[in-house]
Amino acid sequence: MTVLRLTSLLISRTLITPHRRTLLDIINKDFLKEFKLNSGNVRNSSSSSQNYTITEVKIDVPGGGVIAGKLWKSAGQKLTQTKPHPPIICVHGWLDNAGSFDNLIPLLMSPDSNAPSTFFALDLPGHGLTTYCPQVWYDAHIEALIAIRRVLSHFEWEEVSCIGHSMGGIIGYLFTSFYPNSVHKLVALDNIRTIQHYPLIAVLKSSLDLVFEVEEKAKLPPKGLKFDELVQKFYEGRKRQNPLSLEGSRILLQRGAIPVQGEKDL
Repeated sequence: MTVLRLTSLLISRTLITPHRRTLLDIINKDFLKEFKLNSGNVRNSSSSSQNYTITEVKIDVPGGGVIAGKLWKSAGQKLTQTKPHPPIICVHGWLDNAGSFDNLIPLLMSPDSNAPSTFFALDLPGHGLTTYCPQVWYDAHIEALIAIRRVLSHFEWEEVSCIGHSMGGIIGYLFTSFYPNSVHKLVALDNIRTIQHYPLIAVLKSSLDLVFEVEEKAKLPPKGLKFDELVQKFYEGRKRQNPLSLEGSRILLQRGAIPVQGEKDL
């Protein structure tokens, strides 16, 4: 119930704000005083009075770069905590970073095994210490969804809860729509309306899944085929969409195929 009361207060403050505010604006010293907490102790991760640890995490990304974030964990609690309180991923807003949650997470941490004890606040691509952001293309929402998938894979978390602020709330809704079985609960603070067209959600999810399927296939050793076999495979693969003749397939593959392990016929 503590989380619900806190969330309601945050939402009520945000709704009456005439312009967008960061979580650090909302959960400031005055806010902490209302909860009779010392803001200095809250932000000092080395304090002996605290029952949790804060660890900087960097997750390698295929093709180079990292996804960065801060892992908050109650002392003695397992990283793979499951229901009724799975790990909680915190997603910040536009132009913010994982530091947005520095004042909020300590209010939610609890040494109680029956309460939330593991939080991961990530820096979205293009924000904070995360370096992974394609130089020639960038879509904040898609890149964020991919980043969250990578976080779950890295920690081997099958299910999480999500707290999203502003743009992070939109991303939380999208991720929950794409992967409802992976999200236990969602809290959206100061969020904006997101996609509500279900067929489009299915198409976007399929495209997102394809990113990881291609990455897995790229890890496999190259499979060589004789040139005529490759032409036939290329021809058959294009029959359903964008069909091409066998001769056309042969012409394209003269520039679209490369030798593998010295096989001159490929």
